[in-house]
Amino acid sequence: VQVVSCLERTRYTVPQVGQGHVDRRENVRGAFALRGDCGLSAGCRVALIDDVRTTGATLGECANALAPLRPAFIGAVTCATAIPGLSPGMRP
Repeated sequence: VQVVSCLERTRYTVPQVGQGHVDRRENVRGAFALRGDCGLSAGCRVALIDDVRTTGATLGECANALAPLRPAFIGAVTCATAIPGLSPGMRP
């Protein structure tokens, strides 16, 4: 497995915490771009890694930035997934 950092942030975004789904998506729209020197080629398989998936807005925007590679597969690995409607500190 090859690990590469092939995306870069193209602009500042405010923290996503406390924002709703629509605001999160708008906040990260166009905030990531494919680095030209990442060494990946068309048809590659990609796994995005993120600490917490809340609405998927950041992961979706990162996947959009990878589109020029025409990857055969884009997956995501996260350390945690937020549960909608659950306040911090509460347990399901």
